[in-house]
Amino acid sequence: VELVELNPALGEYFGTEEGVLVVDIVEGSTLGLRPGDVILSVGDREVTAPGRVLRIFQSYQTDEMIPMRVRRDGWPASTPPTWTPCWWS
Repeated sequence: VELVELNPALGEYFGTEEGVLVVDIVEGSTLGLRPGDVILSVGDREVTAPGRVLRIFQSYQTDEMIPMRVRRDGWPASTPPTWTPCWWS
């Protein structure tokens, strides 16, 4: 997964001042993310930097559910609990 911090211009475009933008995702990823998603939180932890998201992902075990709160297409969304097997996907 490739992530970038939101700057003010990106935040305005994506409709949020918080979170981390998903730029690219490995084909076949089980995380349920798409390019253009903005990750707002992982579990109960807010995210502010790409490195923090990756560290949080690493704290989960393979096949453990990773609940995420995201903005997709400008709207709030939560990832279904089935989206999670491998953090590196």
